[in-house]
Amino acid sequence: MADFSLNPQVVAGPDPRFRRRRIEVRRQQGRRRLYVLGGLLTVAGSAAVGWGALRSPVLDVDVIRVTGTGRTPAAEVVAVSGVRRGQALIDLDPDSARAAVSRLPWVLRATVTRQWPASVSISVTEREPVAAARSGKRSWALVDAEGRVLATVAEPPPGLPPVSGVAPVGLPGSRLGPGWEAVLRVAAETPRPLLDRVSAIAEADDGGVELTLAPDAVVRFGPPEQLEEKFTAISTVLAQVDTADLAVLDVRIPRTPALTRREAATRVSTRAAG
Repeated sequence: MADFSLNPQVVAGPDPRFRRRRIEVRRQQGRRRLYVLGGLLTVAGSAAVGWGALRSPVLDVDVIRVTGTGRTPAAEVVAVSGVRRGQALIDLDPDSARAAVSRLPWVLRATVTRQWPASVSISVTEREPVAAARSGKRSWALVDAEGRVLATVAEPPPGLPPVSGVAPVGLPGSRLGPGWEAVLRVAAETPRPLLDRVSAIAEADDGGVELTLAPDAVVRFGPPEQLEEKFTAISTVLAQVDTADLAVLDVRIPRTPALTRREAATRVSTRAAG
């Protein structure tokens, strides 16, 4: 009978120290997760509180200030801007409001600024008319030096010369068609004392500019070049000669202006006055 001898092997279990270490690592990981979650909740809560504060009645629009307007009603500026009382200040888009106000006929430029905690400032710089262009049988359009149509009136106001050769004339806020640049530049640069004697400014047949002096004398101005010299020549001639029978004054060459009376032509030197 065979003799079997048993030799059992003893298998040792894991070291208790390793087990304790794993437990501690898991606890640390759990605590880190709690810290991260707590931080996220704190940030989210702060953001929610901040967002709610920005939309609270404390930070809405209570006052809208409009400055710089003379010909444009302040109420129209506010209405076009889209800014309204009670609106959350954070919702205001200053660029969009500025662009909307700048489209008003008289407005050259505008700025829109939030003023915390509860007001908005709209600052406007208006355009200046330099001439009046016929827009209908019984109406005139006031235009600025850039050809912007500003308003429609029954008659040109004093000191604002009528111009022609700038058709077509559209509605306020539009711009004149091609060909207005030379006429409007001369209108904008004409000195005030001389402008008071100008009854009309028009485009000449040669593409230059002509001025009509009351009652019916014509100044052949030519292109809008050498403006200072040409205006000096006109003023000098008008100061030196009797203009009662003046027909044409040609200053296209400003150093040698030519004066034509109803009977004869002569030349007038501008050097003596200088």
